[in-house]
Amino acid sequence: MTPYILDLIDSNISFFNPDQHSCEPGMALWDGSRYVFGDQIWLNYKLKPQQIAHRYWLQPSLESLASWQGDARHSADLIHAQLAALAGEDEVSSVIAVPGHYSDDQLSLMLGILNATPIQALCLLHRSVALGHPYAQSNRTLHIELQLHQLLVTELHVVDQEILVKRSTAVSGQGLLALQDRLLQLINTQFIEQTRFDALRSGCDEQALSDQIAATPLGETQTLHFQCQGHKITLSADQLKPAYQPLLDALERFSPSSAHCLIEDWGRGLALSCPDSWTVTPVPKNALVDHYDALLSLTQGADAYTLIDSLPFSRGLAAQAENSNAERITQAFGLIDYRAVPLKQWLTRHAPSASLNQWRLTVSSATPELITINGKLVSKEQKIRPGDRINVNGAVMTLIEVDE
Repeated sequence: MTPYILDLIDSNISFFNPDQHSCEPGMALWDGSRYVFGDQIWLNYKLKPQQIAHRYWLQPSLESLASWQGDARHSADLIHAQLAALAGEDEVSSVIAVPGHYSDDQLSLMLGILNATPIQALCLLHRSVALGHPYAQSNRTLHIELQLHQLLVTELHVVDQEILVKRSTAVSGQGLLALQDRLLQLINTQFIEQTRFDALRSGCDEQALSDQIAATPLGETQTLHFQCQGHKITLSADQLKPAYQPLLDALERFSPSSAHCLIEDWGRGLALSCPDSWTVTPVPKNALVDHYDALLSLTQGADAYTLIDSLPFSRGLAAQAENSNAERITQAFGLIDYRAVPLKQWLTRHAPSASLNQWRLTVSSATPELITINGKLVSKEQKIRPGDRINVNGAVMTLIEVDE
């Protein structure tokens, strides 16, 4: 059976191989009889803030949880429940990519939890090294992870044809959720100034605005638009800069201007808000997915009880691969009446809630359309290929590739 990679960053817990990909935030909601995980939690985060657990991945432990959080005794129970839901019932083997702030005891606990699931750990891989290997461009690289509750900065060095971890440092209170709240406050200020409407007056309005922020590519355009209860506002990307300043201030002590910065911000605009003096590469959401084959090859033969925090590295090979990828970039098109139509344009008309990143289709759990690829229902995220047949509520197209 094809091995998986399990990526344990709480902002986007991912479980994937070339044929399957599931990803969801590290959040849980107790509905009275069972736990619910996944993207649906984001849709309830502002509506049920006291009922959602979202710290159990931060510091895995056996300390008791509050009774209102359901029948889980401690965070390890919640982690086990989410992993079991991701993996299903079939036994599978997996490389485990772990964030750099976990202690040895927490890694041991994680292995113990995995032993109680169908997931067999092939090895433990430091996720910063896994991401630095394909993207690092200098002898000193800062991998910057926007986790739910903290900013994690891992310094990577290239020494003797190896890329290795020097240190990982957590900045508490400067995570994705705190950034989201600052963005909400700034955008709501514009609602009040432009329309005299308070968009945060209720949980429903706050949730609706929060969902819009998550769906908006912040920083990619100079003009942003938001609406709530029929009220519409327009603001510039510069007006959101104060939301990023605490993060930028926290990063200054790591001397980012003298390093190559790899930033995982999940499309929230941090990478695009950095000063021009920084060398920044935004890490794609599916970076590990795209380098699956290389990671499996590099970790082959490792044991499950030793953390891999260094990998062979050749900048010449990395540059060669980068140049090779740059030579031929293709986009997904489809044939409609013998005419090539961009798939992204076609999806905008037939499935506006779906999103496309080159050859990767993402479908929200709240998507109202019925979408199938080659007759199989699309769930969450799927890699597509030329020749695939996509069907959205009866509208059908066959995919082809077109060079940019």
